Amino acid sequence: LGSAPWGLVIARTFCGIDPRNDGSRNTGATNVARLCGFRWGVLTLACDLGKGALPVALALWLGLSPLLVKEIFAIIQEVNKQGITILLVEQNAKMALAISDRAYVLETGNISIEGNAADLLNDPRVKKAYLGQ
Repeated sequence: LGSAPWGLVIARTFCGIDPRNDGSRNTGATNVARLCGFRWGVLTLACDLGKGALPVALALWLGLSPLLVKEIFAIIQEVNKQGITILLVEQNAKMALAISDRAYVLETGNISIEGNAADLLNDPRVKKAYLGQ
């Protein structure tokens, strides 16, 4: 879904052209609108936006069950025990810090706090900002 070239699909299906060969040679909505007309450009834009919105909506609607989250974290731990380093980017700070060796807290793209994960789990700044304590 994420890599579906909707501009190409729409232009070929409804206009019989390949936007990669005409106009700006881009499959984006602007080129499709230029080559096929406004409504096909808008449809391309809507489909392209849907590529990002659909997975987010499904995740919010379905959510991850607590059991599935625990299972995923168990798998991460097992892989790590085999000596494989893992870069984990996770919203659940408490669980992430509990299974990590090192941790970095990023704020506006900069590292604001770093160190041993166990130390960060007990750091008052981390507790207040990310652990709800």
